[in-house]
Amino acid sequence: MIQTFKQITWRSPLHEYQMLYSLVALFRPQKIFEIGTAKGLSSITMAKALKDWSINGHIWTTEIEQKMYQTALDYIQVYQMSDLITPILGDGKKEAPKNAPYDLAFIDGAHDYEDVKADFMALKDLSTHLLFHDSQWLPTPDVKRFIDECRVLPEYDIINLKSAEYDINSCGIAIFMHL
Repeated sequence: MIQTFKQITWRSPLHEYQMLYSLVALFRPQKIFEIGTAKGLSSITMAKALKDWSINGHIWTTEIEQKMYQTALDYIQVYQMSDLITPILGDGKKEAPKNAPYDLAFIDGAHDYEDVKADFMALKDLSTHLLFHDSQWLPTPDVKRFIDECRVLPEYDIINLKSAEYDINSCGIAIFMHL
């Protein structure tokens, strides 16, 4: 899958994009919401999974920083994913209700505890499944701390995946599945 992406210098670890691609293929979401577009690589990966698996879906992705938003627009155009991805410049917490409910939400915005919690609070009632990026990354301990605290919530089965124990760049993806 990743071998088909030639125009972008992808940041490591690439296996996390493959994991995200696989989760979209597994959950088969028709409506996806993302907080934290950055360069658009996660959105492009999810859109590629939608196309490859013939999933009739759409992605709304939000970015608060103008420069990153513009970069994402450029990459989405390069990969011809504009029909599957709607980039939004703005605060994901405010934008989320506009197209809800979602089958899948991918949270990769600000990484301090209060922001992670606020993103969760904004999306928990709007999405069937929630994914958190950087759930095991050493520079972002607040993400893992929040996820660990959520383990007591009876409405979710939570799996916090670290993609490779030996990979110091492994950021991790946590999956919150509604029971």
